[in-house]
Amino acid sequence: MKIGILVHGRHVEAQGWEYMMWGNPPHILGLLPRFIQIVLQYNLDSIDCIFIGSGVRTQTGHYESEHIYEFLIKNLDMISQFESITPLFETIADKDIWKSTLLSKIILDTESQNTQQEILNASSKLSGCDQILQITSCSHAPRCIKTTSDLVTRGIVSAAPIWMVIPDMTPYFQTRPSDICIFEPPHRSDDPFIEESITPNQVFQQLFRIKNHEDRVSILRDVDKAIKKIID
Repeated sequence: MKIGILVHGRHVEAQGWEYMMWGNPPHILGLLPRFIQIVLQYNLDSIDCIFIGSGVRTQTGHYESEHIYEFLIKNLDMISQFESITPLFETIADKDIWKSTLLSKIILDTESQNTQQEILNASSKLSGCDQILQITSCSHAPRCIKTTSDLVTRGIVSAAPIWMVIPDMTPYFQTRPSDICIFEPPHRSDDPFIEESITPNQVFQQLFRIKNHEDRVSILRDVDKAIKKIID
């Protein structure tokens, strides 16, 4: 089985970027330790190609993928800091050869500007793989699942490989995974919204079509005020 890995990018100006990249040894795995853990579990020989997003340019003129790659190289020798990784890493006879082989399989994204484009580009770079593993923040994973599923069901991305999203253990700065809000379309017969012409998922998706930030905030305040008036 040929396995491809997509390591989703993370904006370098995001709060707590280094924490999200590395985590907090010995137990909390950030994006890159989770990536290494998965490589070790699946065996490097079975990994065909590794695609690191994204292609957004930073203030230094480099791509975000380059910053992630450089951070990986800088910290790779400290990967045994993580308790769950140490037993896997210690089974490798020649660690220097393993590291150079790992790095040789990495392709850096130079084009993608968002999550959807990352998945599209990864689909092209990882074509021929039987399984594509998407590794990302636990805060970003739900959107990755939604976006990938949408592209696959619409036939834009090949359904031939098995797509799997694997979250790390570092949510966005000062947040928890429970802060993510998901609205599924009504689908159960006992859901009162199933007969309504307006549903929560339809309404709140429209929020992102509003370009003006002040208008978005104003609408949110109105909704918040209306809800609190009823529940308080």
